[in-house]
Amino acid sequence: MAEIAGLKLIVPTSVSATGTATASVSATGKVTITGINSTNTISVEGVWSSTYDNYLIVFRSTVGTAGVVAMRLRASGSDASGSNYTTQSLDASGATVAGARSTSQTYFRWNANTNHTGHHVYVYGPNLAQPTAVRNVSVTDISSARIIDYANTHSLSTAYTGFTLYGVDPAPGVIDAKFCVYGLSQ
Repeated sequence: MAEIAGLKLIVPTSVSATGTATASVSATGKVTITGINSTNTISVEGVWSSTYDNYLIVFRSTVGTAGVVAMRLRASGSDASGSNYTTQSLDASGATVAGARSTSQTYFRWNANTNHTGHHVYVYGPNLAQPTAVRNVSVTDISSARIIDYANTHSLSTAYTGFTLYGVDPAPGVIDAKFCVYGLSQ
């Protein structure tokens, strides 16, 4: 994906996978992942830095069965896995709109559905020594245009450099995806 005005394409310094998952990053910054689920994860390093305060992840996925893509922040090669994540959601499907809140979680939530799902994930201040906020807007169920909006916070004042993705709640089928990370111009 090419750079867009106001956005600077970030090429991760590395991506790694566990279990049977695979991950690769192209010279142009596109990350391709296959086979992540509740036990197979991918970690992306070297995307958050002092160059930008805020970031955008443009993410497209397919999933075997519905569930949630979980995201954890990373620093020094380790996930921030404590119960410091909070999620507020808004789900609009047909004429139904519902909200929910999850506190003391160990990850941020992204929707994952059995059809193709597109995400714009805005990450605010991940490399600053202050709490991090993430907003994920997902468009899913291609035939019925369902929208899911997640507002997430991580309460620790830590500077992070990357993130880990895996599947949870209920554990979705295998997730395959492609994404790019952009720094937002100041």
